[in-house]
Amino acid sequence: MADSFAWEICQPDRRRTKAYGVTNPKASVLISKEGDQPEFVEVPMALGRELARLKKQNEANPRTRQEVLALIDSVEAKVAWQQLVRMIESRDRTANDVAEKLKQQGFGAHVAHEVVQRAEDSGLISNKRFASAFVRSKISAGWGIQRIEQELKRRGVDVSSLEGWPYEYLDPDDERARATRIASKKVVKEPNRYAKMVRFLLGRGFSYGIATSVADDVVSRH
Repeated sequence: MADSFAWEICQPDRRRTKAYGVTNPKASVLISKEGDQPEFVEVPMALGRELARLKKQNEANPRTRQEVLALIDSVEAKVAWQQLVRMIESRDRTANDVAEKLKQQGFGAHVAHEVVQRAEDSGLISNKRFASAFVRSKISAGWGIQRIEQELKRRGVDVSSLEGWPYEYLDPDDERARATRIASKKVVKEPNRYAKMVRFLLGRGFSYGIATSVADDVVSRH
């Protein structure tokens, strides 16, 4: 009988999940039928809210377990896209960053990949645009090219895939001059001023050759 079938959306208690340190709580869809064991299907919180809305407004009325699962699948991509748009409203993000955050929220890897690819195709997400802004900000912060490359890689951007890298983004020939300007403003006290200066420049992401050369010049002049 149809009346023996039911489905409900169970949202977690936010206060409890926060108290237990749960950073990405999930909702659950409870599927029950007389004579069968209840089944819980874990879904992202945002998807749970949308399913609850559809149910409350009687816009979705699945009659079987298969119809519930099909409903979840059909709504998941829509909600994942909405979450993606919210993520990039305030600032640019890399494709990898957005995909990972969607998966952390509980969206399937294939759904995350599909919506991120759609965003890239439409220009909403651009690793090249992100890299340009990132490099400019880190050059201003006094970072060397090695650290910039490492941090871009950590964010899922392979610099070798960026057309025109590095000359369209920064001037590698200016690396030593930038290191010198930064080192000249750094106060390093004895003992071992040279070694401390080298470590400072290496930490900023300058190469060993530039760090040692610039440290030698700066220390000898002061």
